[in-house]
Amino acid sequence: MFDRRIIMFFFLIFWLFWIPNVALADKNKENLKGNEECLKCHGAVGLKMEWEGVNISLYVDSGKYRDSMHGTNKCQSCHPGFNSYPHPNVKSRQQFLQEINDRCKNCHDYILKTFKGSVHDRKDVYCFSCHTAHTIFRGTDPRASTYRNNIVKTCSQCHKGNVLKSYQESFHGKAVALGSKTAATCTDCHGKHNIFTKTDSRSLTNPANVPNTCARCHVFPRKNFARGAEHFVKTSTGNGKVVYYTEKFFVWLTISVVTLTLIHIEMELYRRYKKIREQKALEVTGGESYDR
Repeated sequence: MFDRRIIMFFFLIFWLFWIPNVALADKNKENLKGNEECLKCHGAVGLKMEWEGVNISLYVDSGKYRDSMHGTNKCQSCHPGFNSYPHPNVKSRQQFLQEINDRCKNCHDYILKTFKGSVHDRKDVYCFSCHTAHTIFRGTDPRASTYRNNIVKTCSQCHKGNVLKSYQESFHGKAVALGSKTAATCTDCHGKHNIFTKTDSRSLTNPANVPNTCARCHVFPRKNFARGAEHFVKTSTGNGKVVYYTEKFFVWLTISVVTLTLIHIEMELYRRYKKIREQKALEVTGGESYDR
């Protein structure tokens, strides 16, 4: 009797885990089959259209999509109603993009709570602006736009100019560019979905929060961390002048040292050449040579 109960227990556990997995596998299989219909057109390299004066690629890399986090979702999960051709009319491109973006909250509502009110939320930045549309991978996957060594490239789609240049010239920027997995990238200092303006007390870059933000990597939260300037460009004026003149000093110091070394080598070579000629002249006249 006791053994029968144990067997029934394990059978029930097996059944509870096996049934959902089988159901999920069947659903994924059905989704993939449906997606193949879409990819008959959208899997064609170079497929594109012009919409409201903008050239839009309609091509979807089927291999990358299947490997992505959404690879087993049916296309209509994000494009409801687009299961036949011709596709339903959409009033505007803006409406089309907004509707796709709104679909994200169906599964990722927990992110929206953090995202709401952020700078990107108020600027109407779409989820796929950072995460891409059809190539969404885990943040630990080097193919992901949110992989830490790809984040600068992702952010620089919008954040260009001195902000980007100053980061690329910084220690953090150079270390990340050289492949560092620990140096700070944009999201380490500014946050991910919780990016607020510097004057907002919730912002990681708010002066009151900067010591703790820096202390994520630099161990001890020091008050003077908030006094430092970030995103400055090396110029002869402003916050970048110390670095500018320091760099100039070492550049000219290096040039001077190399130049003087070359002059020294040239003079030494000339001295030895002159000495050899004098020795040869003494051998011809039968004289004696001596070192000087």
